[in-house]
Amino acid sequence: MRHDKVFQYATLPAGWRKQPTDHSMWSDLLDDKGRKRASIFYKAAFYDRSARLNVVHRFGIRKDWENEANIAMRVEDCGRIVFEAPVVPEPKDYAARDAREKEQIAICEAWLNERYPQWRDASEHWD
Repeated sequence: MRHDKVFQYATLPAGWRKQPTDHSMWSDLLDDKGRKRASIFYKAAFYDRSARLNVVHRFGIRKDWENEANIAMRVEDCGRIVFEAPVVPEPKDYAARDAREKEQIAICEAWLNERYPQWRDASEHWD
């Protein structure tokens, strides 16, 4: 199986492990502190066999989708909210909404750039 073209073989750091998710084709790769570092996909069907790995960054900028009347952007650290941009009313006009969201994202990016300059690099700021 070492010559299987679907897989990339690797030795994980000590304490890292693969954990199943609620979907049979997806698993999470967790580090020694239980933090999700990657998502792993494997489809074993003989007619459509495939695999991929999606790297997870420690920090992410997310929109609060439950706040329907406002735009609320936040910075998350491994899923935990560490910063929230000021909430602003969501315009009805699509172009104005996009512009306002971009402003909110820029506020979050500035906060991250000041505290974690390499936050966009998936290998940085984990410890």
